[in-house]
Amino acid sequence: MAELSLSIEGVTVKGGHVLFWHGPFSNWHIAPFVVNGQRYVCTEQWMMAEKARLFGDAERLAEILVTESPKAQKALGRKVTPFEPKRWSEAAEEIVVQGNLAKYRAHDDLRAMLLSTAPLPLAEASPFDRIWGIGLAPSHADAGTPERWRGKNLLGKVLERVRDQLIQEAA
Repeated sequence: MAELSLSIEGVTVKGGHVLFWHGPFSNWHIAPFVVNGQRYVCTEQWMMAEKARLFGDAERLAEILVTESPKAQKALGRKVTPFEPKRWSEAAEEIVVQGNLAKYRAHDDLRAMLLSTAPLPLAEASPFDRIWGIGLAPSHADAGTPERWRGKNLLGKVLERVRDQLIQEAA
């Protein structure tokens, strides 16, 4: 079976899976959106701001909201206190779904890119992330084989949910 070809920065298709790292599907991709009157530059900022809100860290929230760099936003998010890993684990996926829905609803071009991946499974091919990604680079021989992934691929699963919701909204 021939692999589908997608012309999207940071995206490859391998083993019937859409693998992305960096590029438009990344939480670090700058694509501003607004939720409840608050502007976010990317979904990383949204996620870290919601983390600070969840744990009541107003100081960290204020810092995250004025920080334009996704790397700095992530670093600030790691400083949120108090922090309860179990509570975050239970809330994080839905938080990231809501942020990505806002992102893709706000950008027709990004929405079209995401919809163009249907019906293939999505996977964040980050060799450094075993929670949100697959723990492997896109170039790794096992990147197209889910049974060999080293990570949970939560972001890929989130984007599949977002894609399905956007398809329903367009119907």
